[in-house]
Amino acid sequence: MTKSYLVDTNIFIQAKNFHYQFGFCPQFWQWIEAAHVSGVVASISKVHKELKEGRPTCPARIWADRLPKPFFRDDEKNAGVMESYKKVMGWAWSEKEKGKFTLGAAQDFSQVQRADAFLVAAAIHYGCDVVTQESLKPPTGCMSTIQIPNAAQAFGVNTITIFDLLRMHAGPAFTFKS
Repeated sequence: MTKSYLVDTNIFIQAKNFHYQFGFCPQFWQWIEAAHVSGVVASISKVHKELKEGRPTCPARIWADRLPKPFFRDDEKNAGVMESYKKVMGWAWSEKEKGKFTLGAAQDFSQVQRADAFLVAAAIHYGCDVVTQESLKPPTGCMSTIQIPNAAQAFGVNTITIFDLLRMHAGPAFTFKS
């Protein structure tokens, strides 16, 4: 069985703004779609909502709106994801109480409109890894942000970068490979 991955919003935004702009690298976006069809790549509804916050002419927003509905898996409407979300929230606030995160970090991570905690919860529920450009922050006193990899690690969820995913599943000119 092939491992599957849930993609964070920052992957799409950074790709659109930097390395894989629509104007000169449409193959990257086609690769994402091919990887989804092959059952390797998906995301969650909260990520889609974050992409829709962009201006109506944003290429990433337009592209995301054209994807098949199953690309963005249910999060808030899935009881299993919400059960995992409760655990992720409990962890965040427990770690704040232990002095590992500031109050602001816990509050920011807990905002219901943000995808980060839902992404970790969905990865737990669906048994996926998370693709994000965020990196694991070693505990150094009271941290002011909760990074996805820190929350994911607490629940045994692996995180990788888009470059790691491409090394595993992209051939020359972004052809998809199993």
